[in-house]
Amino acid sequence: MAAAEPSAPPVPHEAGGNLVLGESVFKDALVRERKRADRFDTPFAVLLVDRSDVVSDARPWLSFLGAVAAVKREADAVGWLDEGAVLALLLPEVSRGGALRVMERLRHEISARVGDSVLAAVSMRVYAHGVEPGPDGVAFPPVDLLIENCVHAHERPGHAVAK
Repeated sequence: MAAAEPSAPPVPHEAGGNLVLGESVFKDALVRERKRADRFDTPFAVLLVDRSDVVSDARPWLSFLGAVAAVKREADAVGWLDEGAVLALLLPEVSRGGALRVMERLRHEISARVGDSVLAAVSMRVYAHGVEPGPDGVAFPPVDLLIENCVHAHERPGHAVAK
C-alpha cells in the first residue's frame, strides 16, 4: 500500500453517494467475483485507473470518481487496488470487449470533467477473466496476472479458491 504524504489531502472513499471500497475490501470482492465467475463460467473484467506517476493530490480523484459513477452499473464495484494511486472498477459478467467500451466511455467522462491534460497523465488498463473466442472461433483463456496474483495473494490460509 502506498504511503500518503502527511500534507496530502485525504484519499476520497465516497463521491456522490457512491462508496469506494478500501484496498482490502476491494481485493476480497475480486476474490469473490473470481469464484463466482468460475462457478458459473461467466467472464468479468477489471478496469484500472492508475495515477501512481502523478504528484500526490487527492482532489482530482473526486472528478475521477464522479466519472466512474457516471459509467458504472448497479452491479459494478469501485475500489482502491492501491490506495490513493490505482482505482479499480470491477465489472461482473463483462467481456474484454465490453470492458474496452466502458473504458472509452470513462475516458470521455474524465476528459469532460477535468480536461485532456489530466487524462493524458492517467494510465488505464483492462484485465479480463473468462474464455473468449478468438478471430477464428477458437477459445483461448486469457492469462491476466493481475487477477491471478491478487486472488492467490489475498486467499485466506486454509481457504482455497473454489473453481
